[in-house]
Amino acid sequence: MIQDTIRKYLTIENEIEKLNELLRKKREEYEKIGKEILHFCNEKQKGKIILPDGTNLKVCNNTSYQNLSYSMLEKSLNEYNTRTNNNLNVKKMIDFIKLQRSSKKTTDIRHLKA
Repeated sequence: MIQDTIRKYLTIENEIEKLNELLRKKREEYEKIGKEILHFCNEKQKGKIILPDGTNLKVCNNTSYQNLSYSMLEKSLNEYNTRTNNNLNVKKMIDFIKLQRSSKKTTDIRHLKA
């Protein structure tokens, strides 16, 4: 009984790994083709391309920000201290912030491969 369940679990795990690899390759191909389209739009100074079905591809500018990390916070707070002649205890602030995080414990199964 449990052997069949484990076998099914491992089969699904292998399928997920294969699908993730396929998805990674498709994302790479998608990004490559997208860059070609952007290059075309830049060369032709086009902001959008109207497609035969009436929809369009539009060139959009997006802004993305670095993830907020403890090292980034520490660096920024130290820079703040320097610029404002402040004397915040950065280490204590970071430790305080870390203690304020909420946590959640879960239990799961891990397949450890040799």
